[in-house]
Amino acid sequence: MGTPDAIRVNRVKLGLTQAQLAREIGVDTRQINRYESGETEPTLAIARRLADKLRITMDELAGGLSPLNGTWHAAWHNLSPDKALYTGAVELAQQGHHLTIQPLRGRGPGRARGGAGS
Repeated sequence: MGTPDAIRVNRVKLGLTQAQLAREIGVDTRQINRYESGETEPTLAIARRLADKLRITMDELAGGLSPLNGTWHAAWHNLSPDKALYTGAVELAQQGHHLTIQPLRGRGPGRARGGAGS
Protein backbone atom coordinates (compact mmCIF):
# COMPACT_ATOMS: atom_id res chain seq x y z
CA MET A 1 0.00 0.00 0.00
CA GLY A 2 1.48 3.35 -1.00
CA THR A 3 0.94 6.77 0.56
CA PRO A 4 -2.27 7.54 -1.38
CA ASP A 5 -3.88 4.26 -0.28
CA ALA A 6 -2.59 4.62 3.29
CA ILE A 7 -4.28 8.00 3.59
CA ARG A 8 -7.56 6.91 2.00
CA VAL A 9 -7.88 3.53 3.75
CA ASN A 10 -7.08 4.89 7.20
CA ARG A 11 -9.26 7.99 6.74
CA VAL A 12 -12.22 5.79 5.80
CA LYS A 13 -11.45 3.38 8.66
CA LEU A 14 -11.75 6.30 11.09
CA GLY A 15 -14.99 7.48 9.48
CA LEU A 16 -13.55 10.80 8.31
CA THR A 17 -14.47 12.62 5.12
CA GLN A 18 -11.78 14.35 3.09
CA ALA A 19 -13.15 17.68 4.32
CA GLN A 20 -12.96 16.61 7.98
CA LEU A 21 -9.40 15.34 7.63
CA ALA A 22 -8.37 18.49 5.78
CA ARG A 23 -9.82 20.70 8.51
CA GLU A 24 -8.12 18.65 11.25
CA ILE A 25 -4.65 18.96 9.71
CA GLY A 26 -5.01 22.50 8.35
CA VAL A 27 -5.11 22.00 4.58
CA ASP A 28 -7.70 22.48 1.86
CA THR A 29 -9.99 19.57 0.97
CA ARG A 30 -8.60 19.62 -2.59
CA GLN A 31 -5.16 18.87 -1.14
CA ILE A 32 -6.41 15.68 0.54
CA ASN A 33 -7.89 14.67 -2.81
CA ARG A 34 -4.51 15.27 -4.46
CA TYR A 35 -2.72 13.17 -1.83
CA GLU A 36 -5.20 10.31 -2.20
CA SER A 37 -5.05 10.37 -6.00
CA GLY A 38 -1.24 10.35 -5.96
CA GLU A 39 -1.10 13.68 -7.78
CA THR A 40 1.15 15.12 -5.06
CA GLU A 41 2.91 14.02 -1.86
CA PRO A 42 2.47 15.74 1.50
CA THR A 43 5.35 17.77 2.92
CA LEU A 44 7.08 16.34 5.98
CA ALA A 45 5.19 18.69 8.30
CA ILE A 46 1.83 17.73 6.78
CA ALA A 47 2.81 14.04 6.74
CA ARG A 48 3.43 14.17 10.49
CA ARG A 49 0.00 15.68 11.07
CA LEU A 50 -1.60 13.13 8.75
CA ALA A 51 0.06 10.20 10.50
CA ASP A 52 -0.99 11.53 13.90
CA LYS A 53 -4.60 12.16 12.87
CA LEU A 54 -4.84 8.80 11.04
CA ARG A 55 -3.26 7.00 14.04
CA ILE A 56 -0.53 5.39 11.95
CA THR A 57 3.24 5.61 11.92
CA MET A 58 5.20 7.68 9.42
CA ASP A 59 6.48 4.38 8.00
CA GLU A 60 2.92 3.19 7.43
CA LEU A 61 2.03 6.54 5.84
CA ALA A 62 4.97 6.15 3.46
CA GLY A 63 3.59 2.80 2.39
CA GLY A 64 5.78 0.55 4.50
CA LEU A 65 4.27 -1.97 6.83
CA SER A 66 6.33 -3.60 9.51
CA PRO A 67 6.33 -7.33 8.81
CA LEU A 68 5.29 -8.22 12.36
CA ASN A 69 2.01 -10.05 11.67
CA GLY A 70 2.24 -13.83 11.79
CA THR A 71 3.71 -16.63 13.83
CA TRP A 72 6.92 -15.94 15.72
CA HIS A 73 9.14 -17.93 18.03
CA ALA A 74 9.58 -16.04 21.28
CA ALA A 75 11.76 -16.34 24.36
CA TRP A 76 11.06 -14.78 27.74
CA HIS A 77 11.94 -15.18 31.38
CA ASN A 78 9.93 -14.65 34.50
CA LEU A 79 10.93 -12.60 37.50
CA SER A 80 10.89 -15.49 39.94
CA PRO A 81 14.12 -16.47 41.69
CA ASP A 82 14.84 -19.31 39.24
CA LYS A 83 15.05 -16.83 36.30
CA ALA A 84 14.12 -19.61 33.90
CA LEU A 85 14.09 -18.87 30.17
CA TYR A 86 10.96 -20.05 28.36
CA THR A 87 10.47 -20.42 24.61
CA GLY A 88 7.35 -20.90 22.54
CA ALA A 89 5.38 -19.95 19.44
CA VAL A 90 3.23 -16.81 19.54
CA GLU A 91 0.94 -15.08 17.08
CA LEU A 92 1.60 -11.36 16.51
CA ALA A 93 -1.01 -8.96 15.12
CA GLN A 94 -0.10 -5.34 14.47
CA GLN A 95 -2.62 -2.59 13.89
CA GLY A 96 -1.07 0.85 13.74
CA HIS A 97 0.83 1.44 16.96
CA HIS A 98 -0.76 -1.53 18.71
CA LEU A 99 0.82 -4.97 18.86
CA THR A 100 -1.13 -7.95 20.18
CA ILE A 101 0.76 -11.07 21.24
CA GLN A 102 -1.15 -14.31 21.77
CA PRO A 103 0.24 -17.77 22.57
CA LEU A 104 -0.64 -20.29 19.90
CA ARG A 105 -3.42 -22.58 21.04
CA GLY A 106 -2.37 -26.14 21.63
CA ARG A 107 1.26 -25.15 21.98
CA GLY A 108 2.29 -24.37 25.51
CA PRO A 109 5.51 -22.63 26.43
CA GLY A 110 8.63 -24.55 25.65
CA ARG A 111 10.97 -26.05 28.15
CA ALA A 112 12.59 -23.78 30.70
CA ARG A 113 16.34 -23.39 30.39
CA GLY A 114 19.07 -21.91 32.50
CA GLY A 115 17.33 -21.76 35.87
CA ALA A 116 19.15 -21.17 39.11
CA GLY A 117 20.18 -24.83 39.35
CA SER A 118 21.72 -25.02 35.86
